[in-house]
Amino acid sequence: MPRPKAAPPHSWTIRIDFHATLPQTQGNVRENVMTPLLNRQIHLVTGKGGVGKSLVSCVLAHLFEQGGHKTLLVQLHAKDAHSQPMETRPITADLHQARDNLWVVNIDPAKALTEYITLKIRSEKISEALVNRPTIKQFLKFVPSMAELNMLGKIWYHAEETQGRRRRFDRVVVDCPPTGHALKFVDVARTVFSVAPGGMMGDEPRRIMHTLQDPSRSCLHVVTGLEELMIKETVELIAQAEKSATAPLGYLICNGVQEPMFGPEDLQHLAQTHEDLHHDVPSPLKNALQIALNRAQAESRQGMYLNKLKGVRSNMPMLMLPLIEKAELRSPDLRELGQWLVQQVPSVKGAPS
Repeated sequence: MPRPKAAPPHSWTIRIDFHATLPQTQGNVRENVMTPLLNRQIHLVTGKGGVGKSLVSCVLAHLFEQGGHKTLLVQLHAKDAHSQPMETRPITADLHQARDNLWVVNIDPAKALTEYITLKIRSEKISEALVNRPTIKQFLKFVPSMAELNMLGKIWYHAEETQGRRRRFDRVVVDCPPTGHALKFVDVARTVFSVAPGGMMGDEPRRIMHTLQDPSRSCLHVVTGLEELMIKETVELIAQAEKSATAPLGYLICNGVQEPMFGPEDLQHLAQTHEDLHHDVPSPLKNALQIALNRAQAESRQGMYLNKLKGVRSNMPMLMLPLIEKAELRSPDLRELGQWLVQQVPSVKGAPS
């Protein structure tokens, strides 16, 4: 597809005919929030598997990095999905600096627990000895949500970490589990706090919980594709997130939106022309008309799916990312997608021009 040019949201809004999705002027997405969403520190990204949440996490991290923010990009004990598009060396459980403003890590729960114990007793050797004891391993294996709490605790630690008088990381982008597990993961601190509200066991989960619920620091972005099941799960996830108040809602990001080529009247005309074709019409012309009709029908379905999201638009500003038909995306593609996001957002401190 053609590369995006200036002011895409405006033209898309008119051509797809879902006027309530975005205002009719560039850079004017409404945000009823204390702090503009992209200016917050902690960005939790989730969505149904296959919608592109890892890609969106990389797009956000790249955007922040290019804007001069010290950025930490986090994976959670998962197959490395970030190093290729971010063009870094393979990302492991060891947090490392990939570029001047970019740090990356793929959090391992056991390693996170070792690091936590080391912080408390100031001895890495003793920490490793404790964590590697068979009885401790067996105990931790059966403690509900312990792995999730270890990973969430490490994220919180780095969000609070300071160097001199300022926080070490201006932005922390977390590629969360998919929809079925994301809210449970983010809410694990509140779950532990409700069971053990007192002492150190309850104090740190309480602090994690308060940080993630702080609308001046955190937000939960939901990524969706434009397919029936994806839309259904997205609407359900947002309803659950609103009910649980696990984290302030961020953006609803529609990934893989096709740039419109046809309008509703074009679809009708193409369908009628296709129906009226005579058998003696040359095959190349028939094939070209069929391709155009298929594209117009796909765009019509896309508009229908976008309209199905009307119920959540009032609570979450919606952004769109275009479909880029490449097998592998790289940094230039991330920058391009980041620019699409910025054009749809009113004010982003330090955004690249």
